[in-house]
Amino acid sequence: MSASDVAAPDRPGITVGEALEKIGEPRPDLTVRLSKELITLLSEQLYTSASKAIEELVVNSFDADATVCRVVVPGTSFGTSAAELPVIAVYDDGAGMDETGLADLWRVGASTKRTEQVERIRKRTQIGKFGIGKLATYALASRITYITSTGNGEILAVSLSFEAFQSGPTGEADEPVILAVRRLTTEDLAEQQAVAHVCKTSGIVLSEELTPDRHWTLVLLEEFKPQAAKLSAGRLRWVLSTAMPISNFELYLNGEQVQSRLQARVDNALVSFSPGDLPQERIDRLETLTGEQWELKSFTTSDGSEVRLASDTLPAGVGGRVFVTDETIYGGKSTDLTRSHGFFVRVRGRLIAEDDPLFGLTPLSYEVFNRFRADIEVDDLDADLTAPREGAGTSDRVLILQHVLTQLYNEARSRYDEVIRQRFRQGTKREDKRQYVYPRFVERPVADALLSSTQRTGGAASGQEADEAWFYMTRPSAEKLDDIASGLYSVEDRDPFQFRLEEGARAERLVSFDPESRTFTVNSEHELALAFADTKQSLDLLYDVAVAETLLEVYLREAGLAPHLIGDVLERRDGLLRSLAREQVNSPAAIAALLRDATAKDRDLEVAMVVAARALGFVAKHIGNSDRADGIARFTDYPNGERKITLEAKSSTDVPSLGALDFAGLQNHKEVEKADGCLVIAPSYPGGTRGEDAQAAQRAVAAKVSCWTIEQLAQVVASLASRDITARDVLGIVLHKYAPEDVTAAVNALLADSANAPRELAVSILRALRVVEQYAPADAIRSLDMIRVELGRMGINAPLQEAKDALRQLVGASGGTLTLLSDDRILYNASLEEVERRTAPWAANSHTDRHASTFHDLGRGAPEV
Repeated sequence: MSASDVAAPDRPGITVGEALEKIGEPRPDLTVRLSKELITLLSEQLYTSASKAIEELVVNSFDADATVCRVVVPGTSFGTSAAELPVIAVYDDGAGMDETGLADLWRVGASTKRTEQVERIRKRTQIGKFGIGKLATYALASRITYITSTGNGEILAVSLSFEAFQSGPTGEADEPVILAVRRLTTEDLAEQQAVAHVCKTSGIVLSEELTPDRHWTLVLLEEFKPQAAKLSAGRLRWVLSTAMPISNFELYLNGEQVQSRLQARVDNALVSFSPGDLPQERIDRLETLTGEQWELKSFTTSDGSEVRLASDTLPAGVGGRVFVTDETIYGGKSTDLTRSHGFFVRVRGRLIAEDDPLFGLTPLSYEVFNRFRADIEVDDLDADLTAPREGAGTSDRVLILQHVLTQLYNEARSRYDEVIRQRFRQGTKREDKRQYVYPRFVERPVADALLSSTQRTGGAASGQEADEAWFYMTRPSAEKLDDIASGLYSVEDRDPFQFRLEEGARAERLVSFDPESRTFTVNSEHELALAFADTKQSLDLLYDVAVAETLLEVYLREAGLAPHLIGDVLERRDGLLRSLAREQVNSPAAIAALLRDATAKDRDLEVAMVVAARALGFVAKHIGNSDRADGIARFTDYPNGERKITLEAKSSTDVPSLGALDFAGLQNHKEVEKADGCLVIAPSYPGGTRGEDAQAAQRAVAAKVSCWTIEQLAQVVASLASRDITARDVLGIVLHKYAPEDVTAAVNALLADSANAPRELAVSILRALRVVEQYAPADAIRSLDMIRVELGRMGINAPLQEAKDALRQLVGASGGTLTLLSDDRILYNASLEEVERRTAPWAANSHTDRHASTFHDLGRGAPEV
């Protein structure tokens, strides 16, 4: 039957695939058995993106050793002649398929792409292993047709409708599907309007390229599904460009070439030179290392003349080109196909040691090597080749070439370093524009790591366990990835990084970094943060540690370590940081957390209580014997002399019973130690809401045991960061308040007493002085009346005497920057910024740094003049 006897494929109800089944010469049918559930799972679950399904077909073309691949997608060509095409088409000039190859198409879970016979005729390492790529097309279309030739004198075609597959009761394949294989001619194809239209749109000369004496494959997708309507021209071009390595593989979308994004980076490299440009000092070094004379010679090549570096061992010279790009060319999706960085050594045009980017050298500086590419021509190694495309062994020629490659790399790194130094030189910049934290330490490696990650699906936040995800960094979505990386690379005018201290779970990591908003968020509940977030100076150091931890992960990724190994290392390191913070607990917040964490742990609570007593001003000692008090605390109470109290910790997951509290035992411990009082802490107390009638309250009063909750002691300790609470204040409660309700009232009064909070009021006075600066006279004298007006506007109505007391203490803590002229007037001896700096350790206030920063944005830049 001829093609003219078959209805046109454009006519409703018949596809190109169906039309081809009715023409040409029949060949043996194929029997295919697939489960409908399996097809749906692999296509719709593994390939949820329409663009990714097209990408899989392109990858298959690359695997077929194609040098040209042409994609036609009507949905991305609105307003053009291709817009109404009823097919999506992918053409390549790869190896093609014979009848055996067509049968192999439908083997899911295995692939013969790598068989010894096929590998011999291919020049490129293949990546397809499982044969599931073609099933991705079911996400876009219900029918797929393959038209192909191996150049053996025949064109074969087979068409498959995914709808023909059915499943048995348990999901297994039901009846096999029989596929008709037809032998066609170029003329048969020319009479198919859709095929002719595809060829015209993509630039294929049908009569010359779709012939039986050439090797090629044309894949047609028909009977579109809703997912096909989601194809976007920009998105598809971006996906394809990021998937393509630097190679001899040309890709076209609807007739327009899609350039590899990596190739674009090489084309705009920061450094580019040839071996013939190697400076004399490098040549001298090469002569020392090899013991040979080296000279620059001109050679005639296929591209004209070229100056090469030659010696007696390599008389044909070493030629080619060396590049160092601005952005990384390492990793990313394209790495699945082949690498784009490192040394590419060709012998008489043939690439050798394809899988070794270092060409046998020791690891080099990853910052530069991940953006380094050297295309090297060295024909003298022809006699040393050990096997096709494998390598050149370890002959003298290879060893000498390695010395040359090392000098080329060292020269490339030197030139790159100079470019970066010139780009970020600081000599002529104003203070507020200088970058003391160089972008090559932060922005550039972050951008490199983002782009080189093989997972470009995006959106995955760091988890709590060491796995393949990022440990500290929140990965941006794939759509935003390139724009974010581009912004990180372009840091001549840096946007400062944001720093936040936010509450998270205790088990969560120290820091989370969002590269899109340039924000480091430190977990305030992490042990390290609890230990060092209480003062401005230590908080700044904590932020710097958080940056260093985040960048450590980036550097390890940049060096090519597996993510799960990095996660394991950082998990151990996080444990070390936590244990070091627990080793020296000094900040009030950390001690309060220590108490709360030990609620149900006997010995831990004892230790935490002793540490808390020391923070309050007692000289405390842990005893921990079963027949004695858990601890002893001493305080010299002038003029009453030394006062001693016993410390007792009652841990429990619930309300402890009267028997567990053992008031008689507590009284005995107090008598044995000859103590003046007893402080006991517990999660809560039985009958604590029934006042003096409660047994716990009665026994506490009788035994003169002061009953505190763990939370009350933790609150008192935590308040030390802003209140002047001392051992004398605590001792007053312990020696006179015993019942739980009486202790609660006393503790609440202590925490509410404004006399204990001059630092809180002092910080408010500093804030008020900042407002007064906006309208007060230019002289350096400020009155308390001015300050109290602004305090009132803040909602702070402090009594006059309390304001005077706070002002007096502020002056005393100012380090000479303030002088008290009377009890209600102060004189500036320095700028207000310097007053804020010097009072920071006492008042725990924020302030501007003396050094302007382009890296940190902590809400306190250099003051305006």
